[in-house]
Amino acid sequence: MNQTTDTQQQRADDGKPSIISAITKRFPSLQGMETFTFIWFGQVISLIGTSLTSFALSIWVYQQTDSVTQFSLPVLSAAIPPILIGPIAGVYVDRWSRRWTMIISDFSAGLCTLLVAWLYLNGSLEIWHICLTNVLRSSFSTFQGLAYSAATTLLVPKANLARASGMVFTGQAISDLAAPTFAVTLLAIIRLPGIIAIDFITLLFALLSLLIVKFPELSTSTEEQTKQESFIDNLTYGFKYFVQRPGLLGLVLLIALCNFISGATQVLDIPLVLSFASVTTLGIVVSCANAGMVIGGLIMTIWGGLENQMTTVFISMFAIGLSVLFVGLRPSAILLACANFSVLLTIPIVNSAIQAIYQRKVAPEVQGRVFAFRKSVA
Repeated sequence: MNQTTDTQQQRADDGKPSIISAITKRFPSLQGMETFTFIWFGQVISLIGTSLTSFALSIWVYQQTDSVTQFSLPVLSAAIPPILIGPIAGVYVDRWSRRWTMIISDFSAGLCTLLVAWLYLNGSLEIWHICLTNVLRSSFSTFQGLAYSAATTLLVPKANLARASGMVFTGQAISDLAAPTFAVTLLAIIRLPGIIAIDFITLLFALLSLLIVKFPELSTSTEEQTKQESFIDNLTYGFKYFVQRPGLLGLVLLIALCNFISGATQVLDIPLVLSFASVTTLGIVVSCANAGMVIGGLIMTIWGGLENQMTTVFISMFAIGLSVLFVGLRPSAILLACANFSVLLTIPIVNSAIQAIYQRKVAPEVQGRVFAFRKSVA
């Protein structure tokens, strides 16, 4: 097993961009991550466009309905597919080329975005349309995210896995930071179709980065072995894997509980701010809060966490709990911005540590199925 894993983790230099190599030479902590860094850059550009669309649609839904329940439906529709489709996606991520899984998933999600734009231009866009396209986009994103996480283990040295996770969360934070700032302005200038067009254009950057470079895949023998196993065995593999490893099972259940508790407050942030402030104030509050996630991601990218990553997890989660307490003290935009800044500062740190633990402990050839079960529960 160790011999197979070492072979799978050999780095491919085909198509490695020289500019990325130059950057990694300036930052020794990123050595051996050239291909990953190039792919990550394309994903960040695409995420910015996706975040613009998501934020603009959330504003549109709330303005059309003035209902927290209606506002929550698109959020719920995006959360369901990882739970239901995740285990199935994990089976095929371990069978298929992870690079092409990411390419096809990104392209399919882009088609869903164009469908929303077409419905809006025809004056027929409704809440259920957004929910349906969210289900489809989230389904494709489930395949893409699992393939991305599993491929990272093959692209990055083990010593830098926490830093790679920090880069991923930094990219997410940059997109979340840019979305409120630009979406409000762009809604007034180019309206929703223009924002969706930007989303589709930025998606092309992600696709091009994946088409240009090549990276290591699982060996053919490993893929064939997965295909020979029954579908039911593959579908339940992640569950059996965690049952046999109580430590990893306890970690995933702990994170699921924390996500359940914090998720109930996160979905109410936007309606809460809009209940006593303007959309402009909402954009400022969310931008200030997301700045914390950028800083937290950068901290983890440079630092890499404590040697014992579980210590990093417990300290970070305690800090998040304290910050959430301050959010509900009173309806104040300044208080919300400061408390959410603290929460989002810590989230990349704890998530990067958790991701590094799983990537180090789980063999690359089964990460699709194992990560799918973990994502479904969390």
